[in-house]
Amino acid sequence: MTNSPSFSSLNRSLQRGLLILRCFKPGSSGLTNADLSKLTELPKATITRLTSTLVLSGFLDYDPATKTYFLGAVVLSLGLARRIESGITPEMVSKMRDFAKPIHANISLAVSDELDMVYVVCEHYDHTREHRKIFPGTRMPIATSTMGAAYLSTLEDSQLDDYRAKLGSRYGEKWPAIEDKLFGLIGQIKKCGVSRIVYSGVVVAISTTVVLTGGRRYSLTASLNKDNVPDDENLRAFIAEFLQLSRELGENSSMN
Repeated sequence: MTNSPSFSSLNRSLQRGLLILRCFKPGSSGLTNADLSKLTELPKATITRLTSTLVLSGFLDYDPATKTYFLGAVVLSLGLARRIESGITPEMVSKMRDFAKPIHANISLAVSDELDMVYVVCEHYDHTREHRKIFPGTRMPIATSTMGAAYLSTLEDSQLDDYRAKLGSRYGEKWPAIEDKLFGLIGQIKKCGVSRIVYSGVVVAISTTVVLTGGRRYSLTASLNKDNVPDDENLRAFIAEFLQLSRELGENSSMN
């Protein structure tokens, strides 16, 4: 296993260029140099130099009429490459479908990226939420989601302390209340293997961790309308089946 790079080995220009690419989110209609300068807090002259390089390299497209930048086609290829090498096999997705479809649940696998979780696989069977479908690449905050709690539950104390500090900076005065709920969910996972939360009084989500071949960690989440949640008598069996699914997914993963 290779050692993680140190901050002293980072290339500052490359880091700034990647920071620009991170500014493009699903639903954005393109960004100008002024937009990017505001989002990254970098000088406009630096942004202009970096966006020019990214355009020439194919990572950004540029519309001179509106002076707006868009992600280049190469980013799609990178996303596909990431998905293929993820270790997630067709057999895994089939098992997820077999679990979710009979109970009309949505089911997903997500991976961490900075202070968010990113969906890699999404299957939708809860037809009461057709208006709010999640797609691969969608981001969800680590601090306010069961999948985020599932990921954090796998970390060493020192890593968890780093997240605490970064999340505290992100949420400011709201952090103490968020922290209480988040670490309550982490406690649930450590006690019974899953975290469970109700969103908007309607949707129940449960999450756990899947360890794929090679040690890669994903959060497995099933969400369903509260009317489809098993009653207390059958809830324990439901959770046991969910945990069994997580183990089977790990066994069916591949090393790409």
